Amino acid sequence: MNLFERIQSWAAGIIQKAGQSFAFIPGWIMISWMETNFLSLIQNGYKASSAVANCVRALAFSFPEPQMIAYKDTPNGYQPAGILDPLQQLIRKPNPDMGEAEFMQFVITYASCGGNVYLWKERTKNGKVKYLWPFSDKDVMPVPGHDPSEGFVAGYRFDAGDGNYVYLTKEDVVQWKWMIDPEQPWRGIGAIEFAARDVQSDTESSRYTYSMFKNNAVPPVAVTLVEGDELTDEKHERLIQAWRKRYGGENTGDPAFLESGMSIQKLGLNMQELDLTELKNVPESRICGAFGVPPTIALLYVGLKRSDYGDGMARKSFTETTLVALWRTFSSEMTASLSDEFGGGYILLFDLNQVKALQENVNELWTRLMTAAEKGLITRADFKRGVGMKAGPEDEVYKESMIATWEPVGSKPKPALSPSSSLPTKDLTYAPLLQASHPSGMERVDEAKEKSIAEQKAANAVYGRSLQRIRFITSKAMVGDLDAYFSSLADRVVSRASKSLENGRMLSAPTADESKALPNVDDLLTPKDESDLIKLMKRWFVSIIEASWETINLSLGITTAFDLADPAVTTALSLAGADVKEITATTRSALQDALKYGNEQGWSIGQLVKGDENQPGIRSIVDETYKNRATTIARTELGNAQNAATSARYKENGVENVGILDNGESDDDGECQEANGQIWTREYFDRNKLQHPNCTRCAYPVFGEVTPDRS
Repeated sequence: MNLFERIQSWAAGIIQKAGQSFAFIPGWIMISWMETNFLSLIQNGYKASSAVANCVRALAFSFPEPQMIAYKDTPNGYQPAGILDPLQQLIRKPNPDMGEAEFMQFVITYASCGGNVYLWKERTKNGKVKYLWPFSDKDVMPVPGHDPSEGFVAGYRFDAGDGNYVYLTKEDVVQWKWMIDPEQPWRGIGAIEFAARDVQSDTESSRYTYSMFKNNAVPPVAVTLVEGDELTDEKHERLIQAWRKRYGGENTGDPAFLESGMSIQKLGLNMQELDLTELKNVPESRICGAFGVPPTIALLYVGLKRSDYGDGMARKSFTETTLVALWRTFSSEMTASLSDEFGGGYILLFDLNQVKALQENVNELWTRLMTAAEKGLITRADFKRGVGMKAGPEDEVYKESMIATWEPVGSKPKPALSPSSSLPTKDLTYAPLLQASHPSGMERVDEAKEKSIAEQKAANAVYGRSLQRIRFITSKAMVGDLDAYFSSLADRVVSRASKSLENGRMLSAPTADESKALPNVDDLLTPKDESDLIKLMKRWFVSIIEASWETINLSLGITTAFDLADPAVTTALSLAGADVKEITATTRSALQDALKYGNEQGWSIGQLVKGDENQPGIRSIVDETYKNRATTIARTELGNAQNAATSARYKENGVENVGILDNGESDDDGECQEANGQIWTREYFDRNKLQHPNCTRCAYPVFGEVTPDRS
């Protein structure tokens, strides 16, 4: 039983006896009138008070930090819907004028200042949500519901700005409130209204200070004439002009000489007497409290005088006590209003792993769970679920020893991997992502001098196998996105071909100028298709580099944090564009052949789509070109990205030689067999990251003086 049903049940007897309807508010109330006008809050608060503006700035710059992720309900639980999901695409591009970050800035600014933000759902002709447009209390007024059938809000009145009003149903608007107004629960109340008196005090103290600086608010001195000396208007004006000329401007501070009998009395204030710091501190701190922004984060004097500009704790407190709550309530409203619009089964959440102020918590969680997994106290599945990763039946294993063997519960220990072992697939061996302890970089170099090459290879190859395993797991996840992309591309190509018919452009029999009869392949494959694939590639490049980061740290004996701006990351990301061009060139060539064949056969658009026994149709071209190739593309592209980042990080840390792991699963090429176990210079590895598509080659660092097999 929901809230309204419980209220109805509770009041049913009384209502029936009284012979009237149960109502939230009196029937004569039709509009929720605000006691304070939204424009006055903006003009007299946001634009007049620097304290208010700084608090809003802090919120507007911080609120968009994490991206909002759409998760879809699946048999394996909620999983990210992916970049091609329509709801996720709406979040990333809410409307033609805004990206996600700017959209979030509108949301938090409108809500904190006015108390509400209203997101209007612009729909297509068939009723699907197309765009989200943010509006404030200046434009929209909630119409309160009168009974449980209408709810707290019956609808919304939109002010078109020309004296006309448009009434919107609540299904067409997402309303998010800053705080609930108990007197009017159908609308929110903003921080400026909460701190109205303090905002006025702050602005008035600023005005007063300005007036003081301008002219000390009163005449700086009073000149008293000798008794009996008459002060006429003419004499008054002459004395003022003479004083200003003699002691004003550049002459300020010169000694003053008065006529006999005159005296001077000070009336104005000096700088110490003009100090209004404490007068401003009280309203500033209260304004910050209303917005939930620490004075230090708002860059207000009341906070800065106690700050050393290393305010990590203030940022963390601001994030945990204010932003996390705001992200939670906003994502909840978005989920409730948008999930069913896209078929249901969605939940929208902000990715808090992207919030730098919370990284300490995330790192602590990883460290704690990793330690437990290393000591065999929890299964790999427990670890993955604890850090938000997907766990499968193959992860229900404990770590058996420090040599990186994972064992199912109740089974006998298996031998550890040898340095030359190939990449594991269905067995349960798994190179570790962390060792129980590892020496620093300098200690590793010293140890290397004392070890034989064989001992080094045996000790460090575990990191290479860990990188291979990370690539294997990540590529399996990437395959789903690639399949979805190419399936969607096939649909778009067919749709564009059909539109060319609607526009009067169709295939005909060959003419003297055959090229004019051919549809332009650029009409079927657009630059946006290539751009979408590049974005997909880059997202997965970042994923595998970030997943490999800690393993590379351990192999080098360092603790460098992952950073998107790191040269190793940017180097790998630069590969995406060239790789995508090679992939799309294959599709373009196949489509061009089909268009030419169709023109020669005098096909219609429908025939071009279907094809015949000699020539596949354009849908099949896209589907078949990449059928069963998604795995190869994923492994190859991720291999190039991972090895590029690995090589760059080795270079940054002075590694000159690397050990090669090759000849893994589905990789029995003779060249790979020969390379497996060799020592190469890092430069040679950088030039030969992979031997062929689907290659499993990776490298681990070799320290000390060695003679490489290839350079």
